[in-house]
Amino acid sequence: MEEDLGIGENATNAVCDDGNTSWEDISFQDDIEIQRWAQHDDIMSCEILPTEAEAQEASVKQEQVTKKFPIRLKSIRYKYIRMYLLRILHHLEKKQKELAKMPWWLFVTGMYQVLPHQFFTTEEQVAWKIMLLTLQEDWIMLPGPARWWEGYSEEDFQKYWDVPVEADFQEIAELACTIFMNCEAPENAEEIMDRIQILALKYL
Repeated sequence: MEEDLGIGENATNAVCDDGNTSWEDISFQDDIEIQRWAQHDDIMSCEILPTEAEAQEASVKQEQVTKKFPIRLKSIRYKYIRMYLLRILHHLEKKQKELAKMPWWLFVTGMYQVLPHQFFTTEEQVAWKIMLLTLQEDWIMLPGPARWWEGYSEEDFQKYWDVPVEADFQEIAELACTIFMNCEAPENAEEIMDRIQILALKYL
């Protein structure tokens, strides 16, 4: 009794037959027999294994999704940058319209306490310069009344509002225009996005 229960000094392994064969080791003659037993287990557990064709099709679809994933990330990044740039232009245009509608007495009473570069964000200033560079006009129209700009010295005006003449700013203007004109990411979108982010650090 002690040996069967696995207790006592002479005990080895407990032996207990409860009639459940689920955990018994079964010797198989070959792979075909193993497959049959596996199919039997699947049927008993209501599990349906995919056929070889279904498994192959799933593998192909997974590979296609994996290949498209970097392309989708590039597209999302491009649309985010484009939306960000368009939002800056929208805010710039909105502020210019506000200035045009603002009554003269607001400028006289308190507007001059805030200079234009304090009213417009750095991003809006860069966008304004890009627009001027793109339009290539001989004369520029400054937002707000002329008297608002009298608070600048020549040096400060050049610092905040002169359009940079270096090639880097010309390049960032061209890249921004490319993004504005293309709703979807072009073939060289990665190159455009990387370059414009590097150049933006110089002017923002």
